[in-house]
Amino acid sequence: MTVPKDTDKSHEVKIEEIMSINVVSLDISKTASHAASLMTEKRIGSVIVTKNDKPFGIVTERDLLRRYFRNTLLEDLASHPLITSEPSTTVEKAVNIMLKNNVRKLPVADGNETLIGIVTETNLAMFLLPRTKSRLISLILRTVSRGKGPSCDSCNATTDIQWCDSCNRFMCLACEDQIHSVDLP
Repeated sequence: MTVPKDTDKSHEVKIEEIMSINVVSLDISKTASHAASLMTEKRIGSVIVTKNDKPFGIVTERDLLRRYFRNTLLEDLASHPLITSEPSTTVEKAVNIMLKNNVRKLPVADGNETLIGIVTETNLAMFLLPRTKSRLISLILRTVSRGKGPSCDSCNATTDIQWCDSCNRFMCLACEDQIHSVDLP
């Protein structure tokens, strides 16, 4: 009896393909109040704390809830040293890093220690969603992303979104039609 070959390549996907690239940072000299205001304004759950323009640590909503004092410096509040990963790390390995270190957000840095993205629980849920095609997974995604569903990776539209297997990303119907239309002679 031959065992069918695993044709699912999802275990080979790199985190650079699923990470969020809009990472917000503040210098260690800023305060918890600055971080709270910025997180509220940007509707994000964390801020990367930098020292001399290099990643130093991270402050999350949980940190602010547990240890919030308006004038606390981010240098004292941030979880550090910052656990990061390289963009070429596989999703599976990133999940293992997150579980091992008990973190919910994994900043992604290049070889020069320049922050280029972040992988969050929402990114992981959005990665999982099209592979399972389950209504339960969709509901979980909406829960972890604060009620928002996936958006088009091309135009950021939030309606008529579906997973495009050939492009390996979320797309609205308009972008999918545009990208996959064939001009016949």
